[in-house]
Amino acid sequence: MRFWIAFVLNVILSCLLGLALDWWVVAIVAFIVGLWITLKPSKAFLSAFLAVYCLYLAMALITDMQNDHILATRMADLILKVKTPYLIILITGIPGALVAGFAALSASLLRKRKPVTPATAA
Repeated sequence: MRFWIAFVLNVILSCLLGLALDWWVVAIVAFIVGLWITLKPSKAFLSAFLAVYCLYLAMALITDMQNDHILATRMADLILKVKTPYLIILITGIPGALVAGFAALSASLLRKRKPVTPATAA
């Protein structure tokens, strides 16, 4: 249940803050959600990764449909040497999803870390 709560929070907050801020706000959102909701590191990574990937995929599909697949087809032809616009759309979300996933992973590992006391530091 916490996995899906983290997933939904990542999607909603990333979408809302992404309207006003830059693309890297997904890392801040994933980090805060990762600190707030206790998940295992692997589940924290997966939750943030899937949330941002689904968000970016939906945004890319909506934008692509608005311009009749012209830009995605040209970019797929230029970068991947294929005329499949959907392949470039699938690849589009991976960088942002990795950023969010590693931010959530960092938060989960930070939350799990034991504090250093002066007696154990020596």
